[in-house]
Amino acid sequence: MVKFFSAYNDILRYLIEKKNGEENISLEPYHIYFEFGSCNRHTLQIMALGVSRFTAIYLSKVLKFDANNLDTEDYYKELKNVNFDRLEIPELCKQEVLSLLGN
Repeated sequence: MVKFFSAYNDILRYLIEKKNGEENISLEPYHIYFEFGSCNRHTLQIMALGVSRFTAIYLSKVLKFDANNLDTEDYYKELKNVNFDRLEIPELCKQEVLSLLGN
């Protein structure tokens, strides 16, 4: 399914660029949503750090991430400043993130 949606996006992008003469058309990356099982930008960025989907979903729900975060480095920096002892998420999630952060 991921492969087919990726191909669909490529064809759609080509047709739009050809018709309108515009380059760098921004299309919704549905193939990424299928592959990672989420369409939440924060969840996807946290998973890009190497955290499981389960943990990323919990973190996205309990933490308020800056809407201007654009890359995984921003999320990493924000996670470094979180007091995980006070966070109400499963212990397994805490251990996973602390291991990623080197704590």
